[in-house]
Amino acid sequence: MRYEPVNGGRAGRVRLRHVGGVPVSAAALSFIVNGTPAPQGSKRHVGRGIMVEANKALPSWRADVIAAAVEAMRHWTGPFPLDGPLTLEVSFSFPMPASRPKKVRELGRCPKVTAPDTDKLVRAIGDALTQAGAIVDDARIFTVIADKWETTGTAGCGISVLRYGATS
Repeated sequence: MRYEPVNGGRAGRVRLRHVGGVPVSAAALSFIVNGTPAPQGSKRHVGRGIMVEANKALPSWRADVIAAAVEAMRHWTGPFPLDGPLTLEVSFSFPMPASRPKKVRELGRCPKVTAPDTDKLVRAIGDALTQAGAIVDDARIFTVIADKWETTGTAGCGISVLRYGATS
């Protein structure tokens, strides 16, 4: 895994968006995580009140997201953890199966409309951002903009957290 800064690792007014008519500041934190994204779904009971994640790939994926977030916070202006209403933008990339038609493979990417569910992928990102200390709590995320793609390139995801209503 390697850290790749978005916008040269600088917070600031890169772009100004409007969500529900209110301006959203440029990303307070943006970074890329390489690796195959893993969803956070159901937990299973293993006895004596102990619950574990059903997805065995989740712990290593979450650790990659946490490590990338911690590294990104060292290059971005704070203060961290981010608090208040937040917008999460995330784009997931998965390896494209070799069974895709040649024309689709030549495009390099196409929408992924199979498992895992986008909401379960986003749940894993929200929890990892909280554990990394990037955000106070994933309950602060009130808007999510997410997509998932099959790609012939590198698997992973791009993550941006934006403050709501700030204009700096």
